[in-house]
Amino acid sequence: MEADEIKTIRSQKRDFFRAKGVDPYGARLDGTQSVAKVLEEFAEEKPVLVAGRVMALRDHGKVFFVDLLDRTGRMQLFVKEAFLGAEAWELFRHMDIGDIVAAKGVLFTTKMGQKSVRVETLTLLSKSLMSLPEKWHGLKDIDIRYRQRYVDMIANPEVRDVFIKRSRIVSFIRNWLDSRNFLEVETPMLQPMAGGARASRGEEISKCA
Repeated sequence: MEADEIKTIRSQKRDFFRAKGVDPYGARLDGTQSVAKVLEEFAEEKPVLVAGRVMALRDHGKVFFVDLLDRTGRMQLFVKEAFLGAEAWELFRHMDIGDIVAAKGVLFTTKMGQKSVRVETLTLLSKSLMSLPEKWHGLKDIDIRYRQRYVDMIANPEVRDVFIKRSRIVSFIRNWLDSRNFLEVETPMLQPMAGGARASRGEEISKCA
């Protein structure tokens, strides 16, 4: 399916939410728990509230298994019509991979031994209009990876981990120096040669000449 067609279909789903009185980008949510903490402190029938991006949807008729990803990890949601109710189930069926959602429910372990959330309430926080990179091949195009870092970090967990570690290292160094009364000063980079758009324009002129 072409990108324009995907965007059209997802835009129609977004409009469906609006028609039902649900703002596809306006929900506010407080009190969520990180996936890593939920899994670390896992207990059967414990109530939880998690939020993240939908990374996979596995349809089993009246039951869906959803992979939810936040910045700390990934876990499974167990979504069943009987628990959600007919109206909420209809809204859920218009959600896609890439959407950001919040799930409220209780923890349990599936027959396959998978720690999961039995979802009782599902809230759309942000509707995605574009599909994520293909699951098995990931995002390989270097140009797209550099220009769209947000996509790169979604598709390649190892890249996201590097950014998190870098942020923590820079923060540690800055705090260490601040505690010793160092002064941070940013100095401009001065170059004798034209750069950026001026350089590109100059190259075009020289080619024309």
